[in-house]
Amino acid sequence: MSQGEVAFSVITLISICCKLSRCGEVHADVMDVLRITTTTSDKVLLRLEGRLIGPWVSELKKTVIRAEALSLPLEVDVWDLTYADLDGEKALSRLHRKGVRFKGKSPYAEYLFQRLRIPLYSRHAEADDDEAR
Repeated sequence: MSQGEVAFSVITLISICCKLSRCGEVHADVMDVLRITTTTSDKVLLRLEGRLIGPWVSELKKTVIRAEALSLPLEVDVWDLTYADLDGEKALSRLHRKGVRFKGKSPYAEYLFQRLRIPLYSRHAEADDDEAR
């Protein structure tokens, strides 16, 4: 990392709906989890893991607002996104209209982004661009 670059990582784990099982252990209901990992260097990268649904859409919006305050390009990695409801789809479309770049061509992400008509780049697109130069 060159001098002057800012780097930090923040993980926001949303809605771990813990349930007490019969065995006495506490388990997380992974069906209702969205993890947003923020990494900053010459851009802000948000990595979404899990389900972008209901109230977690609001958390994504808050995270985007904090990221935009840094005045750096914003990119979202959706490789580990497993589902987006209608509100989640609308949020992704709004981000696209704001100029956010999406990457992570997993099967679900490819299906979703093709349906939403949002360009989706390979996770390795920057490395591929660098090699082409």
